[in-house]
Amino acid sequence: MMEADLIASGVDWVVLRDGPYADNFAKRVAEAARQDGIFRMAAGEARLPFIGRADLSEAAAAAVLSERSQVAWRLSGAELLSCADLCAIFSETLGLAVRYRAISDEEQMADLQRQGLRADLIERRIAYGRAIREGYMTALTDDFQTLVGRAPARVRDLLPTLDLNLGGQARQHGIPASKVRTS
Repeated sequence: MMEADLIASGVDWVVLRDGPYADNFAKRVAEAARQDGIFRMAAGEARLPFIGRADLSEAAAAAVLSERSQVAWRLSGAELLSCADLCAIFSETLGLAVRYRAISDEEQMADLQRQGLRADLIERRIAYGRAIREGYMTALTDDFQTLVGRAPARVRDLLPTLDLNLGGQARQHGIPASKVRTS
């Protein structure tokens, strides 16, 4: 069902439009840090409102418990960050050097093919990068704060709480175990 169909249906509805998942980007940056220290993506220099899944879960629960209906919430993080900003915060916070390199769609496709991704997933990742570059994912709103009653976690505060499989590497770089989840 499309969002327009839901709205036209006559039933009570609430739509949550999630911003870019900080967790997913952080995992990809961590992988790049473990490999060659370069996070490659065809996202250009767009600035994104990364938000953590834990915050999104809390917002979903608040939306279910809310008495408001017929509302679409645009859930964004606390700040707009480019992929270069994200890599710099990752390096500073977790002590593993990684930098961002903007690449073309063709380069992204070749990278994803080398990784063995299915064609449909490659198409989605390319479309995602294009949507980011074209500004479709850059809305910074206060909807999360309005719905939940507090600001969303900043990326620099979220990173140490994520399971990024940094275990031994984090210890090598002097990051205290208390700052890195290793499940």
